Amino acid sequence: MLYSLRLSPALKHSTQKLYRIMAAKHLLPTLDNHKLCGLPRMHVLQFIGQKQREKYAPQTRAHFRNLLSNLFSLAMTWGWIEFNPAQSTCLLPTMLAMKS
Repeated sequence: MLYSLRLSPALKHSTQKLYRIMAAKHLLPTLDNHKLCGLPRMHVLQFIGQKQREKYAPQTRAHFRNLLSNLFSLAMTWGWIEFNPAQSTCLLPTMLAMKS
């Protein structure tokens, strides 16, 4: 599904472009053959946590989370899933992550 990424038309063109780049570079290699409709919240948390360990900036991690949330929201609209696993995902501040 991600290779023909469909995003909300409400998103600005620049945001859609950013999300497509992020999906191609980060989500596709990570999700591999996983189906979006079967992806549990734990995978979302692990993905965001991995990006934190890779020292991505908080704003970039927020973009990753928002991209996933947008994809899951569309999947809900289309009736593929019942809830959005990325919706309640919170991002740890960088300082807290560095202590662990």
